[in-house]
Amino acid sequence: MTLFQIKIIIQLKKQHFSITNTADSLNVVQSAISRQIKLIEEELGLPLFIKKGKRYLDFTKEGYVIYDQALKIEQASNNILKFSQEALQEKKGRIRIATTHTQAKYFLPKYLTRFRELYPQVSFEIEQSTPADLIKKVIESKADIAISTEQIDSDDSLITQFCYQWHHALILPKEHPLTQFNEETITLKEISKYPILSYVHGFTGGGIIQREFKKRKLDVKIGLAASDSDTIKTYVKLGFGIGIIAEMAYDSQLDQPLAVISLKNLLPQFDTKISYLKDAFQPKYLQRFIELVTEQNH
Repeated sequence: MTLFQIKIIIQLKKQHFSITNTADSLNVVQSAISRQIKLIEEELGLPLFIKKGKRYLDFTKEGYVIYDQALKIEQASNNILKFSQEALQEKKGRIRIATTHTQAKYFLPKYLTRFRELYPQVSFEIEQSTPADLIKKVIESKADIAISTEQIDSDDSLITQFCYQWHHALILPKEHPLTQFNEETITLKEISKYPILSYVHGFTGGGIIQREFKKRKLDVKIGLAASDSDTIKTYVKLGFGIGIIAEMAYDSQLDQPLAVISLKNLLPQFDTKISYLKDAFQPKYLQRFIELVTEQNH
């Protein structure tokens, strides 16, 4: 089998067995895909696909075995390419990071700044998405690493390492009645008396925040739910309610109109982690970046 045939098998699965979409993704005509499928099955002597008329519906049992091996071959091919590129230019390259808004804005900047001093010729691509989608991007080799809190260690094909631990904080206008409390005296019961602005489920502990109120049988009014801290802070400043955000997202200078109270005694602490493919080749510059963001482990 050729590498082109390997790509066809993988793309057919990604394109839900559409010959048209597979041909478009590989920039060839549909007849070329059909011809290669026939050659693959003739060479292997096995039917790889379940068909209905001329339509391909799925892999056969044997087809899925071949597909799994094709993924490994594609990864090996990518590894060879990355290895050869590193051998030619050890300190040049690109790191593709899939992460959430909070991590991109409040966690990564200091590490990217330090890394750029060591490897000025390495560029970055940062793509923000949902936690579940971050993992998918790494598995499909659309990103080199994923950095997040939720769902980051949910796949066996990944290596996951701890980056840092964080907790939530309450933000509120400085004239708000709750400013009479501090992190030792504030309670969820007092907080529940006011409309709360916080994260949507699946982002930055959003679901767990609501669960903690329910555990104490407290009714809580979510006045606004958002996927990022900046949106929450904006609407707290506009008087929509009080906010619960990741404490690292509070900036004492930029958020001067707001007071902040740590909730580390009331809400669970969270771990942010980094994940990457077990079998993917890592250039030295990528290894060094992973070391930097996990330095609290060393």
